[in-house]
Amino acid sequence: IPQNTMISYSTLAKKNKTDTTVICSFHLLLFVCLFVFSTLAAAQTNQSLEPSTTLNQLLLKERSLGCDKIHNRLQQVLCEGNIKIGVNDHFRHFGERVDEKLIGFEIDLARSIATSLGVKLELIPVNFTNRTQYLSEKIIDLILANMTHTVSRDQFMYFIRPHYYTSPTTVVGEKIFKVESFADLGTLSVCVQMGHFSNVVFSKNQIRMLMYETPVQLFDALKFGVCDFVAHDHPIAMASINMPDAPAQMGSAFEEKFSFDQAPWGIGVEKSAADSLGKAVSLILANLHSSGDMIKFATPYGIQTSYLEEAKEKWSDPSCYQASGELNIACYEPAYYDVRTKSILAPFATKTEELLFNTMGWRIKFDPFSDQQSLSMLLEGFKNSVILLVATLLTSCLFIWVFFKCLTSEQKIVCYSSKATAIFFLNAPTIFLLILGFLIASTVTTYSGPLALLTAAILIGLGEGATGGYAMYEASKTLGKQATFLRSLRYAKVRVRACLITSVQACPIAAFIGAPELLSVLTDITAISGERATTFTILALFYGLSVHAVVVISAKVFNRLSDNSEPHHAS
Repeated sequence: IPQNTMISYSTLAKKNKTDTTVICSFHLLLFVCLFVFSTLAAAQTNQSLEPSTTLNQLLLKERSLGCDKIHNRLQQVLCEGNIKIGVNDHFRHFGERVDEKLIGFEIDLARSIATSLGVKLELIPVNFTNRTQYLSEKIIDLILANMTHTVSRDQFMYFIRPHYYTSPTTVVGEKIFKVESFADLGTLSVCVQMGHFSNVVFSKNQIRMLMYETPVQLFDALKFGVCDFVAHDHPIAMASINMPDAPAQMGSAFEEKFSFDQAPWGIGVEKSAADSLGKAVSLILANLHSSGDMIKFATPYGIQTSYLEEAKEKWSDPSCYQASGELNIACYEPAYYDVRTKSILAPFATKTEELLFNTMGWRIKFDPFSDQQSLSMLLEGFKNSVILLVATLLTSCLFIWVFFKCLTSEQKIVCYSSKATAIFFLNAPTIFLLILGFLIASTVTTYSGPLALLTAAILIGLGEGATGGYAMYEASKTLGKQATFLRSLRYAKVRVRACLITSVQACPIAAFIGAPELLSVLTDITAISGERATTFTILALFYGLSVHAVVVISAKVFNRLSDNSEPHHAS
């Protein structure tokens, strides 16, 4: 090979080597740039997934709208610089008033929400009967008051998720009772809080409920023996019997029997505010869960944190956030399913509610007529009440005759023993007689609804029969030898009519021994729905009309007796 050719090949090889080095260096630089850019992009993406960042962007957007024209609830809160949160002031460890100051897990959570929004906090005490009304009337912006998120409540408000807590319902009772299920409760009474979602379960299991408004009242009733058991959310129940700050006598005498139906607690907001204030609080809750702050809020009050620890792990997972910064609904927990079948009268009830509100401004609920279970219970209560009324009137008439015959008997032992018995029934309060009958009946046989009705009819009849019979006995002494049953009845007709009227008025008291009459049924309906005005108006109308009917009918009967040609007297 010629020498000049060798030189050219050598030069070319050196040149190619140089070009290869440049290309490799360029590729390496390009790879580094791509890596840096992808890392920055991923970091930016991760930053957008942080709930605190998304919240700040949302708040910045709302503040940019100004305050000249309010578009949504979040903007209004930010412009006013104040958020009004409805809280409990009687739930131990969650929201309670101590030395005129509100403290508790929910109170600390409310403060954190206000701080995250950058506004002042106004705490407004609420209860079950007014919290929804306060929200709809804009007295409060949020409900943070131990409220179970149920499907039926979704109809009236928007529940913010993630939920802030969850709990089953716990039944607490004396240690001497061996109770492990609803079947073991039998006819024993259970004190419940009005409107609690679990009251539906007790009603379906035909458990005798006594209704109270606050947990404090519930556990006072349990302590003083008014009821055999108490049912409430597990942490509320445990706070009253076995927490370190619970009264010593409660822990020594009472214990948890069984629990059922785990259900989530949620913060409620108006439906119209779901995409503004609801979204902001949702991001705040996600951030509080992921950071572990929720656990810090609960720990000082001795509240169980197992659910909060699970929530911390869940909301620390990037999969619970979308690329846009929104929360992933796949991480949401479902509401407790408590939907009841609507009755045939539901549309009429709804239209009547709307008509009364639009024309009179009255907020009246016709819940007993709206769902099938309540309507069936109501009809059953009417039927049993009519049976009780008729049976009470018949037994009263029967015992009036029996006492008159015994008191006017010529046999002294019968007369004196009847007089002593009559005086006992004359002086004994009706409620005492019913409780006495309950104790006797429950020791002799298995107590049931029909047996309670029969017991009430007999005992009310005995009480009023003794009064009426004794009045006729006194009339017979005035009449002397001319005293017959009819003459004595005419003479004492006013007092006898009063006894019959009183027997009807005493019928609602039968509810205290578990008789399934109207008062007992309406108490169950009220315990489920929390609505009292309509239910007890129905009760007043029913017994008012019943008493009036007895007044009219008895007047006609006694007037016919008075039309008899025989001389008679009126007392």
